[in-house]
Amino acid sequence: MNTVHDISLRVAVVLMPVLLLAVSLNRGGAPAFSTGAPGEGTCAACHTGNPVNDEAGSLQLTAPAMYTPGETLDVTVRAVRPAAARFGFQITAKDGTGSPVGSFDVSAENIQLALGSQDHVTHAPAADSDGEFQWVIPWEAPSVGAGEVTFYAAANMANADFTTSGDFIYTAQRTLMQADATDTDRLDGAFPSRFAVGSAYPNPIASHVRLHIPMEGRPSGRVYVRIFDLSGRLLQSGPYGDATGAVHGSSLEVQTEGLTPGVYMAQIQDGPSVHTVPFVVVVR
Repeated sequence: MNTVHDISLRVAVVLMPVLLLAVSLNRGGAPAFSTGAPGEGTCAACHTGNPVNDEAGSLQLTAPAMYTPGETLDVTVRAVRPAAARFGFQITAKDGTGSPVGSFDVSAENIQLALGSQDHVTHAPAADSDGEFQWVIPWEAPSVGAGEVTFYAAANMANADFTTSGDFIYTAQRTLMQADATDTDRLDGAFPSRFAVGSAYPNPIASHVRLHIPMEGRPSGRVYVRIFDLSGRLLQSGPYGDATGAVHGSSLEVQTEGLTPGVYMAQIQDGPSVHTVPFVVVVR
């Protein structure tokens, strides 16, 4: 028994500096690929012992519902947990294929690029605060339209005891739609598409009635239709047309059944061209 005890003590003595170093390094910024995006982990890989997204706290991502290619906008990450004393985070932006998109400006206060990635931003350093903290991260959209862009973030709301236990991890995501395309949104060397859409009708609409969106011209390929609410949450997504990708008739018909009363955005994508059409649901 003494031999086992001695071995355990030696292991603890060896590991303790390593654990303290890891905690210290993470206080200066979380390691890359910890946002909870598809294919990534979260801070819960190191900070264990509590459920992710415990109901006593929250992580909120705030940004405009739409972006214009080439513009810079602010994304706010707000972490709230009344019992927390130290806060850290990480964020990234992905396009519809899961590839990094746009670029972050890390000249703002309390942020930096995560170690090992130009596409992930983290805290610099962890923030000591009573119950909540927020970071504002400028993001520059790509000059060529990328369609919908989703921000993924994870945050550690810690007890500041310099260990990895007793902390709580939260995740959040927010999807932004691309504003109506212009000629700069076309593929290099391609002619601007003549495909366009008009205003939705009937508008306002009851959720059991099909929404019609007039089309002008001929699409260059399969047309995709996505429905978002004003918070940027994707509600419906899929290709429009028959098995060959053809679109028939002079208007798109969009199913609105199941939508609650409110304001929505229909995003119609034809290759690199993206069009956004607002509509209102008034009754179910």
